[in-house]
Amino acid sequence: MRYFVLLVMSLLIVGGVRSQNSEIIDIISHINEDSIRKNVEDLENFTTRFAFADNNRDVALYLKDRMEYYGFEVVLDSFYESNSPVWRDSLYFDGWQYNVCCLKQSLNPLYYDTSLILGAHYDCISNIDGFDDYIHFAPGADDNASGVACLLELARVWDKYSKRQDINLRIEFFANEEQMLSGSNARLHSISSPWQMYLVGMINLDMVGYDTTNTVALNYYNGCDWLTDIAKQNITANTDMTYRLTQKSIENSDSWCFYSWGIPSLFISESDFSPYYHTLQDSSVYLNYTYMKKITSLTLSMVYYIVNNISKVSLNKLKAQDCLIYVNKNKVFVDLYTSLYSRVRITDILGNVVFYEEYDSPSFMIPIDNLNEGFYILELVTPYYRTSKKIRR
Repeated sequence: MRYFVLLVMSLLIVGGVRSQNSEIIDIISHINEDSIRKNVEDLENFTTRFAFADNNRDVALYLKDRMEYYGFEVVLDSFYESNSPVWRDSLYFDGWQYNVCCLKQSLNPLYYDTSLILGAHYDCISNIDGFDDYIHFAPGADDNASGVACLLELARVWDKYSKRQDINLRIEFFANEEQMLSGSNARLHSISSPWQMYLVGMINLDMVGYDTTNTVALNYYNGCDWLTDIAKQNITANTDMTYRLTQKSIENSDSWCFYSWGIPSLFISESDFSPYYHTLQDSSVYLNYTYMKKITSLTLSMVYYIVNNISKVSLNKLKAQDCLIYVNKNKVFVDLYTSLYSRVRITDILGNVVFYEEYDSPSFMIPIDNLNEGFYILELVTPYYRTSKKIRR
């Protein structure tokens, strides 16, 4: 029975992607290769985007202006970084950092607090082969002007040509990824204390500009199969690329932070790793802009499907007959309609497990009066489905 349910869910995703092809093909046809190239060159022209260079706020303001022009609401979510170590060097930096957080609000009141988030880091560094003046010189074209450029182009096309949007679309450009994923980690603390939004998933673009084999790497995370499946189907339906599944680099980019906090995530990257990584030669002249157009097409087609088919792709949205979870007077009541066995875990907003129990009953009660006041995430797993629910003590 378990495998039949999983098969049905997979068929829903595959069939849904195919039925959307005419709409998706129309919108991705407006993606422009020259526009992507110009985005990369603009970012490269900052000379350096090292996180602690004097111009780091200028880069953030450039991105803010661009996204506001495309109709997004934009805020700079700033944070102060102290004693930040630089990779491969014995240097430590202090200073303000700026995550650029952009929102295209849904007009559907049912999903006003529900978002899909796309991310790419905009900082870079050049410190391989003995070069250490990255404070002044770090072009970072592939790592990661490429990811930022694709999302800027996606935002331009979305603003002009998207026809529908049932949930919120968030595009966020993270600061200081090169130093221990500091920007995305700070962002998650910002939106999770208290929890301010329900994120159905996160798609991360990092190093998507170098290619010789027309192949994209899907760096997938365990338990996020529905998101990976949507990527695979859209690669086949809407591009001529092949894909390679891997988990080799899943901890090395901003999606790792989101996944660690329980948010379904996917990290999209080039399959042919750039030989100019973290060097002064990481220049726009070595990027494949036809390939980047395909990456943008893939990402946009995934977005268009997810934000307009939330009832199909969000495994956290169960049908009424599956289960009922509700809170009343510091107690959580659970009624299961398709299973006798379940596992329940409750975590706080920092990801700490505050409750875990296994049940062999279709109905049970969980006392939460011993928890501090605030928001928590309840995760319920049965042999047939997995779901999570935000609860408040």
